[in-house]
Amino acid sequence: MQTGEGKFFASPNAAIIAYDFGVIDLRAKVKVLATDTEKYAQYKGEVFETSVGRLLFNSVLPSDHDYINDVITQRTLFNIIIEIIDVDGIGAVPKIVDRMKRFGFEYATKVWYHMGYRRCGRAKAKESNHRESARRRSKGTRVL
Repeated sequence: MQTGEGKFFASPNAAIIAYDFGVIDLRAKVKVLATDTEKYAQYKGEVFETSVGRLLFNSVLPSDHDYINDVITQRTLFNIIIEIIDVDGIGAVPKIVDRMKRFGFEYATKVWYHMGYRRCGRAKAKESNHRESARRRSKGTRVL
């Protein structure tokens, strides 16, 4: 179970802010109240279940693109690009694909770093060492 699983949020932005402050994990299933924007029109202002990762991914798509609340596979990405070509033309694709690529690299790095850090047997020891160093610095004691 992920941290923050099952929490309710008044808007997609509220869920993203909660993630930024460490209240919920990227993949935690949360319930979000849909806003009145075109992106969330399919939910008709109702509450829907999603994850912050999906909210963030959808934020890189055009604002008139429907919200995608599924696992993103290579096939899904292909279909998204085809839809963008159909709606906005081929000229819009490079900008959006670059945003998706940057998003993928950024969050893949964050997720793997945190997973590795949590699984590392020395993580707790490092954490306590960091806290001890910070405590000493705040007292003005020299840290060696």
